[in-house]
Amino acid sequence: RELIWLSNPKPMRFAGLLAHLRHYAQETLGESGLSLRLDTEDPPDVEVTGELRQHTLFAIKEILQNCVRHAQASQVTFTGRTQLPFYRIEIADNGLGFDQERISRTDDPSGRFGSRTGFISLRNRLHRVGGRIVIHGSSGPEGGAAVLLWIPVVGEA
Repeated sequence: RELIWLSNPKPMRFAGLLAHLRHYAQETLGESGLSLRLDTEDPPDVEVTGELRQHTLFAIKEILQNCVRHAQASQVTFTGRTQLPFYRIEIADNGLGFDQERISRTDDPSGRFGSRTGFISLRNRLHRVGGRIVIHGSSGPEGGAAVLLWIPVVGEA
Protein backbone atom coordinates (compact mmCIF):
# COMPACT_ATOMS: atom_id res chain seq x y z
CA ARG A 1 0.00 0.00 0.00
CA GLU A 2 2.79 2.40 0.87
CA LEU A 3 4.66 1.69 -2.37
CA ILE A 4 1.52 2.51 -4.36
CA TRP A 5 1.07 5.73 -2.37
CA LEU A 6 4.69 6.77 -2.99
CA SER A 7 4.65 5.95 -6.69
CA ASN A 8 1.27 7.55 -7.43
CA PRO A 9 1.99 10.14 -10.13
CA LYS A 10 -1.09 12.21 -9.28
CA PRO A 11 -0.38 15.55 -7.63
CA MET A 12 -0.95 15.60 -3.88
CA ARG A 13 -1.80 18.45 -1.58
CA PHE A 14 0.25 18.96 1.58
CA ALA A 15 -2.84 18.09 3.64
CA GLY A 16 -2.85 14.62 2.03
CA LEU A 17 0.81 14.12 2.93
CA LEU A 18 0.17 15.20 6.52
CA ALA A 19 -2.84 12.86 6.78
CA HIS A 20 -0.67 9.96 5.61
CA LEU A 21 2.09 10.84 8.11
CA ARG A 22 -0.42 11.04 10.96
CA HIS A 23 -1.90 7.66 9.99
CA TYR A 24 1.56 6.10 9.77
CA ALA A 25 2.43 7.42 13.25
CA GLN A 26 -0.83 6.08 14.72
CA GLU A 27 -0.34 2.68 13.12
CA THR A 28 3.36 2.27 13.94
CA LEU A 29 3.22 3.48 17.52
CA GLY A 30 -0.09 1.76 18.24
CA GLU A 31 1.31 -1.60 17.15
CA SER A 32 4.28 -1.02 19.47
CA GLY A 33 2.16 -0.10 22.48
CA LEU A 34 3.36 3.50 22.66
CA SER A 35 0.91 6.28 23.43
CA LEU A 36 0.66 8.95 20.72
CA ARG A 37 -0.46 12.53 21.16
CA LEU A 38 -1.25 14.23 17.83
CA ASP A 39 -1.51 18.01 17.63
CA THR A 40 -1.32 19.28 14.06
CA GLU A 41 -2.80 22.39 12.53
CA ASP A 42 -3.96 22.46 8.93
CA PRO A 43 -1.08 23.10 6.54
CA PRO A 44 -1.17 25.62 3.70
CA ASP A 45 -3.09 24.41 0.65
CA VAL A 46 -0.11 23.68 -1.61
CA GLU A 47 0.88 20.86 -3.89
CA VAL A 48 3.81 18.60 -2.96
CA THR A 49 6.21 16.88 -5.32
CA GLY A 50 6.79 13.15 -5.31
CA GLU A 51 10.34 13.75 -4.10
CA LEU A 52 9.16 15.81 -1.13
CA ARG A 53 6.53 13.18 -0.32
CA GLN A 54 9.12 10.36 -0.41
CA HIS A 55 11.85 12.07 1.61
CA THR A 56 9.40 13.36 4.22
CA LEU A 57 7.79 9.94 4.70
CA PHE A 58 11.14 8.16 4.97
CA ALA A 59 12.39 10.74 7.50
CA ILE A 60 9.26 10.33 9.65
CA LYS A 61 9.55 6.54 9.44
CA GLU A 62 13.19 6.67 10.60
CA ILE A 63 12.33 8.95 13.51
CA LEU A 64 9.36 6.86 14.66
CA GLN A 65 11.31 3.61 14.34
CA ASN A 66 14.02 5.14 16.54
CA CYS A 67 11.34 5.95 19.15
CA VAL A 68 10.14 2.34 19.04
CA ARG A 69 13.53 0.59 18.95
CA HIS A 70 15.85 2.76 21.01
CA ALA A 71 14.06 5.32 23.17
CA GLN A 72 12.32 3.02 25.65
CA ALA A 73 9.59 5.64 25.67
CA SER A 74 5.97 5.28 26.73
CA GLN A 75 4.68 8.38 24.91
CA VAL A 76 5.40 10.17 21.66
CA THR A 77 4.08 13.60 20.68
CA PHE A 78 3.64 14.55 17.01
CA THR A 79 3.10 18.28 16.56
CA GLY A 80 2.71 20.23 13.33
CA ARG A 81 2.61 24.00 12.80
CA THR A 82 2.90 26.32 9.83
CA GLN A 83 5.97 28.56 10.00
CA LEU A 84 6.15 29.91 6.47
CA PRO A 85 7.85 29.04 4.24
CA PHE A 86 7.83 25.73 6.15
CA TYR A 87 5.54 23.34 7.94
CA ARG A 88 7.34 22.39 11.17
CA ILE A 89 6.85 18.88 12.49
CA GLU A 90 8.16 18.00 15.94
CA ILE A 91 8.32 14.43 17.15
CA ALA A 92 9.23 14.15 20.83
CA ASP A 93 9.37 11.20 23.20
CA ASN A 94 9.72 10.70 26.94
CA GLY A 95 12.35 7.99 26.60
CA LEU A 96 16.00 7.64 27.52
CA GLY A 97 17.27 10.52 25.47
CA PHE A 98 20.89 10.57 24.39
CA ASP A 99 24.10 12.46 24.90
CA GLN A 100 23.98 15.31 22.37
CA GLU A 101 27.77 15.62 22.40
CA ARG A 102 28.34 11.92 21.78
CA ILE A 103 26.30 11.83 18.59
CA SER A 104 28.33 14.63 17.09
CA ARG A 105 31.55 12.67 17.60
CA THR A 106 32.77 10.19 15.03
CA ASP A 107 34.02 7.73 17.66
CA ASP A 108 31.42 6.23 19.96
CA PRO A 109 32.90 3.72 22.38
CA SER A 110 29.45 2.60 23.57
CA GLY A 111 28.40 1.57 20.06
CA ARG A 112 24.94 2.94 20.81
CA PHE A 113 25.00 5.37 17.89
CA GLY A 114 26.91 3.18 15.46
CA SER A 115 28.22 5.28 12.62
CA ARG A 116 25.47 7.91 13.01
CA THR A 117 24.24 6.87 9.57
CA GLY A 118 20.61 7.40 10.59
CA PHE A 119 21.21 10.98 11.69
CA ILE A 120 23.24 11.77 8.57
CA SER A 121 20.57 10.20 6.35
CA LEU A 122 17.82 12.27 8.01
CA ARG A 123 19.74 15.49 7.48
CA ASN A 124 20.51 14.64 3.86
CA ARG A 125 16.89 13.71 3.08
CA LEU A 126 15.60 17.03 4.35
CA HIS A 127 18.31 19.07 2.66
CA ARG A 128 17.52 17.44 -0.71
CA VAL A 129 14.03 18.94 -0.64
CA GLY A 130 14.95 22.30 0.88
CA GLY A 131 14.07 21.36 4.44
CA ARG A 132 15.95 21.37 7.72
CA ILE A 133 16.25 19.12 10.75
CA VAL A 134 17.35 19.66 14.35
CA ILE A 135 17.74 16.84 16.84
CA HIS A 136 17.69 17.46 20.60
CA GLY A 137 18.43 14.85 23.23
CA SER A 138 18.94 14.82 26.94
CA SER A 139 20.83 12.17 28.84
CA GLY A 140 19.91 13.70 32.18
CA PRO A 141 17.20 12.51 34.55
CA GLU A 142 14.46 14.11 32.41
CA GLY A 143 15.57 12.11 29.35
CA GLY A 144 13.63 12.34 26.15
CA ALA A 145 14.44 13.38 22.64
CA ALA A 146 12.89 15.73 20.11
CA VAL A 147 13.34 15.91 16.36
CA LEU A 148 12.20 19.05 14.54
CA LEU A 149 11.66 18.96 10.78
CA TRP A 150 11.04 22.01 8.63
CA ILE A 151 9.29 20.83 5.44
CA PRO A 152 9.03 23.45 2.67
CA VAL A 153 5.47 24.40 1.76
CA VAL A 154 6.16 26.99 -0.89
CA GLY A 155 4.33 25.81 -3.95
CA GLU A 156 1.38 26.34 -6.16
CA ALA A 157 -1.98 26.83 -4.48
